[in-house]
Amino acid sequence: MKILHIITGLRTGGAEMMLHRLATAPTPGTVHEVISLRGWGTVGARLQEAGVPVTSVDMFGASTPLAFLRLVAAIRRSKPDLVQTWLYHADVMGGLAARLAGVKRIVWGIRTADIRVGIGLSRGAGLMLRAAARMSRILPERIVYVAEAARIAHEACGYDPAKSLVIHNGFRLPDPADCARGRASVRQEIGVSPDALLLGTAGTFNAQKNQVGFVAACAPLLARRADLHVLLIGRGNDAASPELVDAVRATGHADRIHLLGERRDVSDCLAALDIFCLASRGEGFPNVVGEAMAVGTSAVVTDVGDAALLVADTGTVVPVDDPAALAAALAGQIDLPRTILAERGQAARDRIARDFTMDQVKDRYHMLYHSPSIRGIHS
Repeated sequence: MKILHIITGLRTGGAEMMLHRLATAPTPGTVHEVISLRGWGTVGARLQEAGVPVTSVDMFGASTPLAFLRLVAAIRRSKPDLVQTWLYHADVMGGLAARLAGVKRIVWGIRTADIRVGIGLSRGAGLMLRAAARMSRILPERIVYVAEAARIAHEACGYDPAKSLVIHNGFRLPDPADCARGRASVRQEIGVSPDALLLGTAGTFNAQKNQVGFVAACAPLLARRADLHVLLIGRGNDAASPELVDAVRATGHADRIHLLGERRDVSDCLAALDIFCLASRGEGFPNVVGEAMAVGTSAVVTDVGDAALLVADTGTVVPVDDPAALAAALAGQIDLPRTILAERGQAARDRIARDFTMDQVKDRYHMLYHSPSIRGIHS
């Protein structure tokens, strides 16, 4: 069976990384290809390195009509048995192009539960969401949501509930020895001693991820604990982001806040932490929390999407946009004995191993692809 994935873009993000994991997971009898609407990005290069064919139709601005025709042509050349789309623009544009190319089996992918324009969604994504809600009854055969919270939010907007299916993200469990080596390497790189306490977050810098709020919550902790360092990972978490730089300076402890920007060794960076924090205002099923748990790092998370379901009793959950609660929860974590932090981290890893492995998720997608309702061939 050939699965053609169509995604809005391939810069590093939760949907893009989940697509990478799924397309590169060994599945006998299944072949994956990828079309990006808007360029290759870092994940496109990684897919290509792994042997997954990647094409970009470069759908930008005024080029959209011609790019749409290129998309239809690329789908026809691929001759997939099934098209799976990822993110709103791909759901709409990819779904329509697949239908015009003669593909009968189309599956949509919804990756967020926060549908507030300006916070969870851009204005363009909001327009696509409304268009997709109207098309949901006639275009896709199934709609795969990353989280139960995402399903509820989108059905309330008009998405067809009869087509809903929730498949959470899955994660690979790195070898503990690799985690230890990664931890030591990243700490050495940023000048943090093995005995220092390291608190961090990861994600593209934006209002939804709320890195500014995270830094503000860390300020009193840095004042109280001289051995505490803070780490921020992800695109935009660097000196080129004035808002973030201002927030770091305002703490009075900029020398102990490390801005690493976008990294390919995210797993090593997460293993370097003693505590991970998700301060987001909105999520679906946050990849980065599962990745932190998989390397044995416990998490403090805001109650967004299915984050509370993911961490369960291995982490701490606080209300959204409550700086005092976030700061108190982090203070409680940094004051725990290291042995307790290690035990919480091991419990987090055990939870991923039990309920959220990539093999489990791959099997669910395999069952979806081969289920009678979507079995078929390109025609």
